[in-house]
Order: sequence, then structure tokens, then C-alpha cells
Amino acid sequence: MPKVSVLVPVYNVERYLCQCLDSIVHQTLQDIEIICVDDGSTDQSGVLLDEYAAQYPCCKVIHKNNTGYGHSMNTGLKIASGEYIGIVESDDFVDVEMFERLYGHAVRQKADIVKSNYWQYQCSDHVFCEALASCPYEKVYFPRKQDSAIFYCTQSIWSAIYRREFLLEHEIYFNETPGASYQDVSFSFKVLACAERVFLVKDAFVHYRMDNPNSSVKSKEKVYCIFDEIANIETFLEKKNEMKEHCACILAPLKYKLCQESYLRVASCFKMDFLRRAIEEMKATAEAGYVRRENWDKFAWEQVQEMLQNSNRFLYRAYNRMQKMKMLHDGFWGRVDNSKKIYLYGAGKVAQRIIELFCKKKIELVGCLVSGMAGNTATVLGVPVIEYGDAGLNGEDVLILLALKEESQYDILQKLQLDGYMNVIPLDRELRESLEEASIFATYP
Repeated sequence: MPKVSVLVPVYNVERYLCQCLDSIVHQTLQDIEIICVDDGSTDQSGVLLDEYAAQYPCCKVIHKNNTGYGHSMNTGLKIASGEYIGIVESDDFVDVEMFERLYGHAVRQKADIVKSNYWQYQCSDHVFCEALASCPYEKVYFPRKQDSAIFYCTQSIWSAIYRREFLLEHEIYFNETPGASYQDVSFSFKVLACAERVFLVKDAFVHYRMDNPNSSVKSKEKVYCIFDEIANIETFLEKKNEMKEHCACILAPLKYKLCQESYLRVASCFKMDFLRRAIEEMKATAEAGYVRRENWDKFAWEQVQEMLQNSNRFLYRAYNRMQKMKMLHDGFWGRVDNSKKIYLYGAGKVAQRIIELFCKKKIELVGCLVSGMAGNTATVLGVPVIEYGDAGLNGEDVLILLALKEESQYDILQKLQLDGYMNVIPLDRELRESLEEASIFATYP
């Protein structure tokens, strides 16, 4: 029996596939099997998979018609023979010691699940994503019994391994809705609901690609699929009498959080309809008796109470905010379009978010200005970091965006204006939210 079976769902990723597979076939854990499921790719992905299978005996390939991510994952699960199951998305890649490290923790802790953090990878830069920061590391969790906070961590099902017999015992599979998205959501909840022992690791091993233009996370038309995932969880819980009520109460604030995140992605013309659907979902949950104060953060609780008790006012506020955000959004991009050279001032987390937005719009940034290079890297997500005093800017041609914490922006703005730079936009919280199509929902911790 292999120690770990690694499932790799594949669909039209020839550009990234070799980097992904190379990172898996060279794992330091020797006793491993790799199951690649080709979901009817129309590019050269299938050919590349067959070449790897011919060269590496541990690599198995299944070719099938295009039936979607969920069916591909279940196909791999059904033939896997490893003691533990790992998942690597075919446009990502992993550190070579990943499965040896995670498997070692799993054996020592007798864990059903071992989960780690990951790296965000974009434009050749790696940013550590502490997705599990809300929970202490290096301890065993008992999710549904005493550690429900773990349910609200980022799903990132591919940064973990799962004991195969545990999955089979509880009949945990993926939702197979054809063409759907978000199919990690129901799987993540089901494994945590059933797991007896979960171990969290602070280290990051997966390099999660943020610059794949074909990534399904950017397909806004799929946003309604989140409700299919919620329904799949609820159907699963109906069969689990011993945990149904407790887990349904845990699911309620998570459902709110998922609606919040999904609302960010849906196109503006669908936002109001999405909110109406979200309100219906929360009302049904409340009527079933699962919206209970003890499971909610204070601010989120106040927001959901307004949603439930005065849904028309809630929708009005949503619509009003959408209009304000649209005006901010359109005015900002108008300024950008009329500028020849665009710089950010800042190289931290705020700057990273803005660079991601510019990458999506394929707008080039000249550089990230900083007051001094001490403590800064040479680039941020591929954008050069430049000391302000050495930049040699021409004030007439330059637009400078203040991508800093708001408390730092005033002094920088004063300095730039004294130096003659008048084309400066402070990116305060409201403007940043408008650029990211931020929701009216509370920010969930």
C-alpha cells in the first residue's frame, strides 16, 4: 500500500502541467502513487500525462470525457490505494518534501487530516498565505466536539492530506454538479465534520497559482454554484443524525461567510439577485433553528439579524452602496487610463492587493516606490521596488497611487505634493473596496 495517493485533476493546463508533475514525481516520500485524471482536455495535457506515465511507474493516468471537477476527483478517490490522500491542482506546484512532512505528522498524531498553509504564486513571486492563522499550530483539533473555529479557515483542500479509510468510512465524496465551481467547499466541511483528529502545520508547501487566466475562481458566471455546495452539505448532514444539529449550527455562520465571499465575485448585474437568494438561504436556516447567537461573531450577528428582520432595508443599503462603489470604481479607472506611467507608493500587503487587480486588467505598473530599501524585497509580485529618491520621476507624466495603510498616507501625500507631484490618488479603504467590488457583508474574522 502506498503511503500517499496524490490526485491531480487535469483540464487544459498544458502551460503549467510539467511544473506541477515535476514537483510531485520528485517527492522525497518514496512510497507514493500519482493519479492524474484527464477531464477531456482538448489541448496537449493528455499527451503530456501519458509521457509522464511512461517515464514514472508511480504515475497513473485516467482519460475520460469532460464531466467536471467533482467527477474527476471522485474517479481518482475510487481507485486510490494509499494510506492517505493528497490533492494537487494541475496549475499549482508543491515543495518536494511536502508529502513526506505531512505524512510524518499524520502518523505521529494518528490524524485523519493534516493541513498546512500555502504560498500565493504570481508573476514569479511567492507570498506566504497564513490561511490557518485563526487557530494555534502544532496541536490536535477535535472539530465538531470542541474546536469549531477550524471550520472557518480557508478551505484550501489541496494543502492537506486525508486518511483514505476515514473518507471511505464516512462516504465522503465531491459534489458532481457538471460544470460547477466551488466544489472544494462541501468536501472541506464534510471532512471536518467527520474527523476525530486534525493536526495543523504552520509551514507552507503548495504554491497556489494566482495568474492562471483560465482558473475557474475567476469565472463569475459560476457564482450561483455556491448554493449547490451548501445544499450538498445539508444533504450529507441529514444522514448523520448524531452530528446533524451541532454541525448545522456551525454551518450557519459559514454559509454567511461563503455568501460574502461569493458576492465579491459575481458580476454587478447579478448582485441583487444573488443577495435575494442569500437572504432566502439564511431565512430557511433560521426557521430551522440553526442560527444561534453562540456561534456568531458580534458584528456578523448584527448584520445577519438585519438581513433576517428587515430584508428590504438590507437590499436597499446594498443597492445604494453598489452605486457609490461603481462611481468610485469608474472614476478611478478613468484616471488610470489617462496616465502614461503608474507607480504605487508602498510595497506591503495593500500594494500586493492592488498589483493583483492591475494584473487582472493587464495594466502595467512601472514600480513600487518606497522611502528606503531596508526590509523590502527587490520586487513585489513581479513589480520592481524602487527607492523614491532614486526614481527620477517626471511629475507631469506620472500617476502615483498611495498603496499604504491609511495612517501612513497623509505624510507621504504631503511629501509628494511638496516635491511637485499633484497627480496622486490615496487608496483609502472605501476606494480599495470599490475596486475589489467589496460586499456589504461584515468582514468575517
